[in-house]
Amino acid sequence: MIGQALAGGKRLGVVGLWDIPAPIFERIKAAAPGVEIVDALPVMVKLRVIKSPHEIACLAEAGRQACAGYAKLLEYAVDGNPETMAAGAAEGAARMAGAEDINFTVFGSGERTATVIGRATDKIMRNGEMVMAAMAVQYQGYVATVEYPFVIGQASDAQKRFLNVLFEAANVQQKFLRAGVVMGEMVRAVKAVFAKHGMTQYDLYPPMHGIGLAEAESPYPDDHATAEFEADMCVNSDISLWGCPAGSNRIEEGFVITAAGPRSLTPAIRERIARGL
Repeated sequence: MIGQALAGGKRLGVVGLWDIPAPIFERIKAAAPGVEIVDALPVMVKLRVIKSPHEIACLAEAGRQACAGYAKLLEYAVDGNPETMAAGAAEGAARMAGAEDINFTVFGSGERTATVIGRATDKIMRNGEMVMAAMAVQYQGYVATVEYPFVIGQASDAQKRFLNVLFEAANVQQKFLRAGVVMGEMVRAVKAVFAKHGMTQYDLYPPMHGIGLAEAESPYPDDHATAEFEADMCVNSDISLWGCPAGSNRIEEGFVITAAGPRSLTPAIRERIARGL
């Protein structure tokens, strides 16, 4: 079979070359004598990082379903309800909107926002508590994640300042999500917002990752990244601050990279973040 696929070629590309058990690798070599076996991972990465129109359509639909779920989460995240009720309402609404799976729901209120990836519990939510809730929704294998930081009832001045820093960083990031922009410049711009407000110590990891068949995939740039954004890359913001006295939280919204700038895959979340408090 390998010989037929090669059709006379002398190089065989294998994805995951360094993860293949030795006995299987020996069988591949025996089935293709005289053929050079090379690592094809770079080829596959390039194919996966740029999305086709059909892939983008799947991500947009997953984003729509995720936004439908989050609208229901906001409706049920009120004083007196348990965290599980709000999380369950969100998951149910997303499934009713057409989601084939909920990869995860992260949920924490009050002091539990600092759990970063905690799950919903029977804790009763109260007015004045911040909520940290994210939901990853899958459609046709493709995953979109949404997260909007908010406070139940009236936010304190300290909470407002904290949330506005996250919103500012997310809105600054928008200017750099464009084909041809160096990814590291985007990361540094987000970090500069945190530094301006004296919150660098609460910034624990880079503010963006790719999306597709995995909830988080390439690219995942840090502030030293030299690669450029390319048209039809699909990414998710992941802008967060953890352990701040006012609370802990994160923003997640999806985008398609274009030459003119980002196109939102999760417009309901984008509208809220652009509007701010």
